[in-house]
Amino acid sequence: MNKQQIAKKLIENHHGFAEYILSLNESEFMFSTNAKWTGGQQLDHILRGVSPVKMALTLPKFVPKLLFG
Repeated sequence: MNKQQIAKKLIENHHGFAEYILSLNESEFMFSTNAKWTGGQQLDHILRGVSPVKMALTLPKFVPKLLFG
């Protein structure tokens, strides 16, 4: 896969997950089994993980090189 294909697939997966979460009613959104994460906790985890990556990918290419070599 090239960079454009990867970006497209990430966007498709993100939209699919968002649609699924939005389709849940409140009890489904808060449902947990065997101490696993709820849909809301999964969503929070993804948002916290994606935000720094999004910011890093929007930086000019020389900035990560300065910071990380």
